[in-house]
Amino acid sequence: MIAKAVLALVLTFLIAGCDASRPTAQVRSIDDLGDVGSHQVEALVGLTRVWGFLKYHHPAIAGRSAPPNNSADSLVKSLSSNQMTWTDRDVEWDTEFRASLRPLLLAPDPIEQLGTQVSQWLDKLGDPTSCQPCARAPTDVAQAPDLAWLEDTTLLSASTAKRLKSVYVNRWAGVGQSFARKSSLGNITFVNEESYDIHPVPRDLRLLALARFWNAVEYWYPYRTQLEKGQLALLKEFMPQLWSASDDEAYAKVLVRLAASLKDGHANLVNAFHFQPPGGSSRLPLVLRWLNGQLIVSRVLADTGTGHADVRAGDVIVELDGRAPGTTKGLWEPFFGASNDAALSREIASALANGQPGETSVVIRRDAQIDTVSVGRSMPKRSWGGALHDHELMGPTFRMLTPEVAYLRGSKARAEQVGQYTRAAAGSELFVVDMRSYPSDTAAWLLARHFVDDTIAAALLSGPDIANPGTFTWILTRVISPLEPTYTGHVLVLVDELTQSAAEYSTMLMQASPRVVVVGSQTAGADGNVVRLSLPGGLAVTFSGLGVYYPDRRVTQGVGVHRDLTVHPTIQGLRDGVDEVLEAGVRHVLRRPFRLDPQVTRWRYDGDAGSFNCYLNSQC
Repeated sequence: MIAKAVLALVLTFLIAGCDASRPTAQVRSIDDLGDVGSHQVEALVGLTRVWGFLKYHHPAIAGRSAPPNNSADSLVKSLSSNQMTWTDRDVEWDTEFRASLRPLLLAPDPIEQLGTQVSQWLDKLGDPTSCQPCARAPTDVAQAPDLAWLEDTTLLSASTAKRLKSVYVNRWAGVGQSFARKSSLGNITFVNEESYDIHPVPRDLRLLALARFWNAVEYWYPYRTQLEKGQLALLKEFMPQLWSASDDEAYAKVLVRLAASLKDGHANLVNAFHFQPPGGSSRLPLVLRWLNGQLIVSRVLADTGTGHADVRAGDVIVELDGRAPGTTKGLWEPFFGASNDAALSREIASALANGQPGETSVVIRRDAQIDTVSVGRSMPKRSWGGALHDHELMGPTFRMLTPEVAYLRGSKARAEQVGQYTRAAAGSELFVVDMRSYPSDTAAWLLARHFVDDTIAAALLSGPDIANPGTFTWILTRVISPLEPTYTGHVLVLVDELTQSAAEYSTMLMQASPRVVVVGSQTAGADGNVVRLSLPGGLAVTFSGLGVYYPDRRVTQGVGVHRDLTVHPTIQGLRDGVDEVLEAGVRHVLRRPFRLDPQVTRWRYDGDAGSFNCYLNSQC
């Protein structure tokens, strides 16, 4: 009897323990729950996918507040054919997602509850009747949607899958959607997305942020098929991380890493850069750069009164803030959006100079000698302007380096002066256009027209199809036509990791001319108009909105622009103040020796004037 009593007591304890570990109906908010299990994550993933699919396909949501079609008659027809009105089916789609979370997470079988929830959504929205007119599937597709999961009955019943398939067949076919419109440039503009600037950000809004961002990428991102991990893997990876974020800062940092996981130089949490490491308000008066796996001082920004005279261009940073730069790079990589390693190295090199104001110990190597110097972080991070963001020759926007070689700084060139630059370069053998920076306007686009003799295709763009979410079609071939005066000499375009987006596109346009040669190193590989999406917590994320390709459909995203000759700077060249990329490019094109006078390349930053001056008191 005693043994049976003890056994009964143990069983009672075990059952009570199991019940205690399971969420109960008394839980008022999902913020009170513990960690989510694998079945709960699987159900949340399924819920997110269905919610986003209905958001961009079901007429009762996608067309609820969509702009009218081309005429009032077509609007009336589209409304009636899809059995949709803007009053009796006024469903708050964010609210539906948030309200579904608690019953799904509390359910003994989350997967079964997922099916119940989807059925309830479909009942509430109504099954769309046969579409008239129906959305037409495009033929010239650059990227197709991933909708195979609609046929998968692992998570959803066959009857539910059939209803979802019916939604797809009879999807909204208007000229715009409730949450997505096409801009005049062809990319998507996200509208009607509530920012929910509520703090602390509750769990349901965190999961909504993931659902909103993930589906925006799923249906409106031109490079979805190039994702390293795949869309579904990212959803499964970040779902538990957002769930377990301890506070608003942790939540924002997860979103920073989520955006960076796209490996797109345009993907950032735009109003949360301070959550990227290392933080701090100041930076070292040094321009840092990765070369051959080493962190190198590229420039010393002089006349700042910070006691850094012992640091020189070409010095190798062995240790900074008590850590080897290579170790830091590995730790920080998940926080920086970059399309390739060249761009990632650029971002982290710049960030390594940031930190809190004050002196820091820097271990440098010069030749075989290693020294420790004290360098002050005393200037605001954003006070250096172009000093941090270009590798051009400092000095005038346009100049004649020699009687045979003209030179133009891409970052300073102005569109209204393009004709003047071209006329000034007339008679030279070579026109050097330096794109190792970000252009200030469309000058390089116009300049490309002075380099061609005939109209020629320069770039190909892919854009989203509103009626076929997830589909990107070839929307535009950018053509360059001649513009007088024509420059008849050779053209050399210089590029490197600072060449990104508009700089890459400008380079592609100039490459349409057979006279153009591109020299340098891998560019950032991030091109296409940037789109912005609001997220809960008053945040916003950006990513590329158009696909950019060469006319033969070679991709540039992640790869960068095509180069005719690859050249990297060297440590010795930085020490000597030599622009090895420019010199190698000129030699390559003109096929003869070429060396710049060092006085042309040696400039230093004047902190008081906010500009660069010659090292020597000469007319540079």
